[in-house]
This record gives sequence, structure tokens and C-alpha cells, in this order.
Amino acid sequence: MVRVAFAIGDYPPEERRLREDVAKSYASADVEVGIVSVGASPYNGLGPAEIQLVAPYYHAAYLEAERLGFDAVVPLGMLDLGVDGGRSLVDIPVIALRRAFDAAMTDPEFLDEADRLGLEVGLTRGEDLQKIVNDIISAPPPALERMKAMMVVHSAEAIKGKPAGSSE
Repeated sequence: MVRVAFAIGDYPPEERRLREDVAKSYASADVEVGIVSVGASPYNGLGPAEIQLVAPYYHAAYLEAERLGFDAVVPLGMLDLGVDGGRSLVDIPVIALRRAFDAAMTDPEFLDEADRLGLEVGLTRGEDLQKIVNDIISAPPPALERMKAMMVVHSAEAIKGKPAGSSE
């Protein structure tokens, strides 16, 4: 049996439970899933500086997973927090979900199967999405207000493709 630990940050109780449930859903007859806690929270979003500052907390969780006898550790989420440094600290694999996702999206067998099933596969790499998010959250307040105004849906008719207030 393979023992895999998911490193989960500090979240409000209901959010934490949801994340633990997702991690535990990967358990099977061949895979035991455990949880190691991270003493930092990515809950309210992290900018580039904060991503670097939380790495030591994830490193501590990776060391704890190894101490507890897990065969691998996975930081739950798509930021791959502390993965590069963590790999130099422990002798168990530290699995980067973002990189695994990127690899899957370019795997010829995966793409062939998606095509066979009629599924459209598109990839925006995690690093590119992170840059977009960082650009948005660091925009000047007037620009943020304009973006918020553009995203407001005034009525259900607007969702259906009808102009707001239209009786068509």
C-alpha cells in the first residue's frame, strides 16, 4: 500500500473539511491518504511575495509527512507551494499538482482519448493564470472599480442573452 499525505493550509473549519474530503477521496484499496497541517493559510489569496513567505511552513509539513512514514506528499492546491525547496529537504516525492496538470494537458495519449470522447481540451498554464490574477489584484483602484462594474449582471435576462429590462 502506498501512503500519500496531503499538506493542507489553515482554513476556516468548513473550508478545511471540504479540502480534507477532496484529499481523502483519492484513497483506494492501494492508496492510504493522510493529512498533514500547514501553519499558514492561502485562504485569502497570495501574491508573489506571500507565496515565497509560506514556503517554510510547507517545508515543515513535508518533513512531518516524511517523519510519519508517508511515501509521498502533495500540497493541496494549484500553487505548488514550497515544492522546489521541499524536494531538497525530504527523501520522499513532493508532488506538484500544477506541473502534473500541465504535463497531462500535453500528453498525446490523454489528448487522443479526449478527442475520441469528443472532449475539447484547452490549456492555460497555471503560471500564466497566476500572472493574470496578480496583474488584476495589483491594478490601481480606479481600474479595479471599472472591472467590477463590467462584471455586474443586472438581471437574469442578461444571463439569458436578453438586455436587462427587456420584455422580449
